[in-house]
Amino acid sequence: MDVLPAIDLREGKVVRLRRGDYAAQTTYSDNPPEIAAQLVALGARWIHIVDLDAARTGHLSNTEAIRAIRDTVDVQIQVGGGARSEEVVRRMLDDTGRHFVIENVIGAPLRTVIELCGNSFGLHVYRHRRFECSFMAWRKPHKHHTVRCQRQGYQ
Repeated sequence: MDVLPAIDLREGKVVRLRRGDYAAQTTYSDNPPEIAAQLVALGARWIHIVDLDAARTGHLSNTEAIRAIRDTVDVQIQVGGGARSEEVVRRMLDDTGRHFVIENVIGAPLRTVIELCGNSFGLHVYRHRRFECSFMAWRKPHKHHTVRCQRQGYQ
């Protein structure tokens, strides 16, 4: 199990909101890459970054700080906050420059598509799901479905 420490960003600074209240903010640092480096020095293999400004407004606001963190530490990062449209999600993913997997949203065009089925992994779930990956992925082979899955419409 991995524990992901989080860096909450607001106006380019590392902050913490008390119970999500923007008026009750504690600022810890104006140097997010330094905080990320400290977390890595303590053993973090992943860092979760939250763009609090984007979470509030829906518009990405801390991309420079996110890129600076990405360029400073050599660990996996994941970014959240403000992802209310396909355009914003893609920009966040492109800005991190790290691996990502997102599940298909109906009607959204996918770049690198992989389709998976629970049966491929030994699960008794016969549901196909389409994903978009930023890395080369493979589709595990699976047996032809012998039981009709009416709910999903697959055989």
